Amino acid sequence: MAIFGIAYIFITLALLITCGYLRKRMCMDEFRIFMSCTQKQRLPTMQKTLIGLTLIVCCFTQSCVSQSGDKSKGDSEYVNKQAPFYSKQLPSGSPRISKKYDPAKIENYYPFIIYKDSSYMIAAEIESKELFEKYNPIFEKYEYSGNGYSWEGHVKQMLQKENSSLLKHLQFDPEAGGFYVFADSEKTQRQFADIVSKIFKDIPKLEQYLKTADREKIDD
Repeated sequence: MAIFGIAYIFITLALLITCGYLRKRMCMDEFRIFMSCTQKQRLPTMQKTLIGLTLIVCCFTQSCVSQSGDKSKGDSEYVNKQAPFYSKQLPSGSPRISKKYDPAKIENYYPFIIYKDSSYMIAAEIESKELFEKYNPIFEKYEYSGNGYSWEGHVKQMLQKENSSLLKHLQFDPEAGGFYVFADSEKTQRQFADIVSKIFKDIPKLEQYLKTADREKIDD
């Protein structure tokens, strides 16, 4: 009987540790499942413990995967798999984040601008009144949204035809309301801006690209 008593105490302690661990790890879904199983079905103490230990393993595994994923995301947020040169966080005060441009650092390649700092950014603020009114109807004519992701898909296809070697020197980072791309050097920055600026200023040529674009490669 003494042995059974010791075993019962050990199992009870394990059960308490299980509950405490699940609460501490913030695995609330797992904890609710555990409590539901043990209370509603009135399982024996041994089975409760086994269920709890199983949930601990699941919770711990999930936590490790989550932490690994967060680290990977943090490491790759500013890393371009296509262009490893751009592997650091954007400079403090970057207009890519703040949307505030230093006029002294801007050079126009309409409708794009190049920003003269260490990030070698090319941008088009496509939600500005001027650009939206001019280019959005053209994109809509060919059933494209004309957002930043749409511009990215089309610009990549333009470069494939005009100068595909540039693509490995560029990192695209658009958003719905803006088109942004980063180059690995000032030379690449200016080459890119020169090519796409000429196309976007030549409306018939732009429309020809939109008309013949591969829709499967457009994230619209």
